[in-house]
Amino acid sequence: MNSPPEVPNDEATLEYLSTELKDKIISFIDSPVDLLQLALCSRLWCSLIIPDHINYRIIHTRLDNPSLWKELSERKALANNVRVMRIAEESGVVDTLHSSAMVQRPAISSEVDDIIVDVIRSLSLVKTFMWYHPSDARGYDNSSNVIEALKYCYSLEHLALASVPTSLDLSSSIWEIKNLTRLSLDGAVWIRLPEELESKFVSMLNGLKALQQLCISCRAPRRVFAELDFPSLERIVISEVLRYASPGGHQMETDRAIVDFLQRHATITDLVWYPMDQRLEPPRGILPNLRKIESTHHIVTRLLDDPTLTGAQARKMQTIGQISLGHRTMQLLGRIINKEALREIWTWRFERLENLHRIAVLFPELETLALEGFGISSGNMDDYTLDDYIECLSKFRKLRTIKSSTFWSVVHAGVDRNPQEAVNHLLRQCPALERIRVLTRHTFTRDVVFTRGPEGVANWKFSVTPRDWYD
Repeated sequence: MNSPPEVPNDEATLEYLSTELKDKIISFIDSPVDLLQLALCSRLWCSLIIPDHINYRIIHTRLDNPSLWKELSERKALANNVRVMRIAEESGVVDTLHSSAMVQRPAISSEVDDIIVDVIRSLSLVKTFMWYHPSDARGYDNSSNVIEALKYCYSLEHLALASVPTSLDLSSSIWEIKNLTRLSLDGAVWIRLPEELESKFVSMLNGLKALQQLCISCRAPRRVFAELDFPSLERIVISEVLRYASPGGHQMETDRAIVDFLQRHATITDLVWYPMDQRLEPPRGILPNLRKIESTHHIVTRLLDDPTLTGAQARKMQTIGQISLGHRTMQLLGRIINKEALREIWTWRFERLENLHRIAVLFPELETLALEGFGISSGNMDDYTLDDYIECLSKFRKLRTIKSSTFWSVVHAGVDRNPQEAVNHLLRQCPALERIRVLTRHTFTRDVVFTRGPEGVANWKFSVTPRDWYD
């Protein structure tokens, strides 16, 4: 080990540490942004961090990338750099605005298979491992070995497996990783979980006592939800695929079992769930710590209209969706006590722009609006122009993000004026607006990102961002 120079105690700084200790400190920094900031502190730190530490901190790839797997296999120090590994067969880099491309790739050789498994075993400091394999992608025969290799990733905190075609060993030591705080099990594998494996499945999940976030889907999950217990659970996403997995009365029973599960987990602050039973009545006082919800209009309004949670016990909602802004809903929203806490609202129907004007007054801190069909006139909205829609958005003075698959098309079409003038006008009226999200896929989002140039001239570009598919 290199010996650092002796210095007076009152002058000792990180600069005087040995190279080995500096490397150890750097290894505890996961974020490439934080690493870059440290590298900018001095030439010494820069020489240590770039490129040896900052490279390969986050990897987003397909399985059929033999050059990447070979490099990581031959240079184990690079594999030690990896903190986030996303394997996705879906392409996010596409030329068209409203579609993604699935490209059929050649089969992966057995030699590359072995290299992939070897690399996964060597990801000693990886924190997040995500594998998304859509149903129309080519099958992969070695997935069980890849997943089994994860048991050597002792630092793993976030594991997400979606539609991965494999027969999983539920007694594997991969499910005993004590640091695991986020788990997503989504897609066909979990829908078709055989009944004889349900006990093992419940036992496996209940062993994850540190779990804080869970995304789950199963073929017949009534018993599963009846027996699960997570003392630290904060977020749960119950996959929408359950609505089609077991239709009829059986699914209604599952919905009630989920309600019982939610009632036992008062720690939950974030819920994503679309029940099949449209008349389901959640009990009063359920989920007292709820902050974010994405569900049916019926469930959202029933939870918000809870007379047992008022005053100091009233929820401080940050995200509400998806709701229809009819007369009764507007009255209900007006009764929310902690209005300043709300940052995002999703609506699939707002009836008239005046309702959105009222929302802007009720919730002045709103930063994100998700508006289905916004900008496209229908029914009683046939007389609205682009200026009317922009004037409505201008009421939200802190609006940073619009989520709408239609609004950008209307703005960019230039019906009332040319596209540049329309965007300039939009950004003048919405001074905080940063982006319009036009597309959301399992593994990426596509945004129109704005910048403001001199003399009020707006610029924009498309940005594709990897995402956790249940965020």
